[in-house]
Amino acid sequence: MPTNEESIRNLPGAFGATWSGFFANNASGDHVFATDSNGNLSITGTITANAGKIGGWDVNNTSLSKIATSSDSKYYRVRLYAPNNAQDSDTAISVGEANSAGSFISEFFKVKYDGSITATKATITGTIYADSGYFAGILSAATGSFSGMITANEGIIGGWEITNN
Repeated sequence: MPTNEESIRNLPGAFGATWSGFFANNASGDHVFATDSNGNLSITGTITANAGKIGGWDVNNTSLSKIATSSDSKYYRVRLYAPNNAQDSDTAISVGEANSAGSFISEFFKVKYDGSITATKATITGTIYADSGYFAGILSAATGSFSGMITANEGIIGGWEITNN
């Protein structure tokens, strides 16, 4: 025979508190909101929040962000922006160093809504496809081929020295 607690817990639309936690049932008698004696919370359905924290992440109506201290005792911030609410209105994700208040000092990595990416340090493996671009620095490759015009002020190609004279 069920106890009074078990009977109440299974009633459609019931809510109440027991020695083990608090609960609310939907019209079918399913728990849609429940806590236990360890402080765990279970919610079935959609959560809407304009402010607060979830798992240490700050939630507000324009972004989700987290500030953490690394082993080098610096503050770092990760921020996901809602469309049209980013600091420069087209940034979707920012990662960078922050001050103790959480404001960005510098951004190491940024993804914009148009798909463009900015990274101050990157190691990219695999094949890179691009229609155009700019490269500053030394380009090293084990093998390769070029088509079209090659312009160089100096260097050596196939044993031939190119000078700027």
